[in-house]
Amino acid sequence: AWLVERYAVSTVGRKLASVRQFYAMAHARGAIGHNPAAGLKAPRDKTERHERVKYLTVEAVRRVLGLPNVNKPKGIRDKAMLTLMAIHGLRVIEVHRLDLGELELEAGEAGEARVLGKGDKWRTILLTEETREVLKVWLAARELMRPNTAAVFVTMHWSNGGDPERISTRGIRQAVNGYMYGRSA
Repeated sequence: AWLVERYAVSTVGRKLASVRQFYAMAHARGAIGHNPAAGLKAPRDKTERHERVKYLTVEAVRRVLGLPNVNKPKGIRDKAMLTLMAIHGLRVIEVHRLDLGELELEAGEAGEARVLGKGDKWRTILLTEETREVLKVWLAARELMRPNTAAVFVTMHWSNGGDPERISTRGIRQAVNGYMYGRSA
């Protein structure tokens, strides 16, 4: 009980998973006769679902779509990422995985994107005209950076003369959080 009071439920769950795995390995290798952690279960998260899910408010979406500082590559990139997420419902991992070969900006009325989603299943997203234009601006800015990667979205910081790399899911979340909490590009 003292663990739950000191740590978040998710932290306790991760710590218990480590303990269970440690004892399972020790038991499997014969170091101990039985696994004392076999019956341990993580506490349930009692947080309401609507409190756990992060989302952009309508005002935040308007702020993202009307970004004033899209003359810088980071702002252009963030607007393109957040447009895909806000208008088309792409998840962070889907934006992270998106490659150039999966974008067809001239297909259909306003373009399409093939997205690798949950369960490693592909789905096709029909883009809006606004999204296509935002992506075109980003792809032009991206081309100037000459990244040596197929990723649509790349980092803005690279060192040792290397190329920009695929943006991480953490980097995408930081960008989203920046707009959710009023910090802009």
